[in-house]
Amino acid sequence: SISRSRLIHNLNVFQQAHPHTKIAPVLKSNAYGHGLVEVARILDGEKIAFLALDSLHEAVTLRSAGVRSPILIIGYTPVSNILHARARDVAFTVTSLSQLQELSAVHGSFRIHLKLDTGMHRQGLVESEWQAAHEILAVHPHIVLEGVCSHLADADGAADVVTNAQCGVWERAVLFWKHNCPQIRHLHI
Repeated sequence: SISRSRLIHNLNVFQQAHPHTKIAPVLKSNAYGHGLVEVARILDGEKIAFLALDSLHEAVTLRSAGVRSPILIIGYTPVSNILHARARDVAFTVTSLSQLQELSAVHGSFRIHLKLDTGMHRQGLVESEWQAAHEILAVHPHIVLEGVCSHLADADGAADVVTNAQCGVWERAVLFWKHNCPQIRHLHI
């Protein structure tokens, strides 16, 4: 069993250390083995940006359990699943330009975060694709860009050359997306 008081204390420590930053707890993989529903219920109602989950299945599980916090699915979700998603207040991570193009061709209203490849080379839009993505978003108001995100390849490694290079790309991304989409709410890495 997880300690409610200790979890809330840990969240508060991060919030106090970074008072101008919203915290988005990542609860993928059954909250890293601590119990998805149990941890989400503890965090529900706290001042967080959103809960980050890996899959639509996890989002449905939390909504069925009565969890009301906003949710971001950070794992890849096929457009067909996004179209048929019934969970409310859920945003999806778009991991490629082709996925964004596919989403732009369908009817419905969608909230997304664009994943940018800053150097991990696993998923995300590379810098040369940002302008094309912005142009798609500019003519498809049914796709609401709530955020952009990336993933560090080796944030805790001994050699920081890769991380520093990724941070340089991330800083350019923040400038580009803030300038072109001033309504963007979340920038997270």
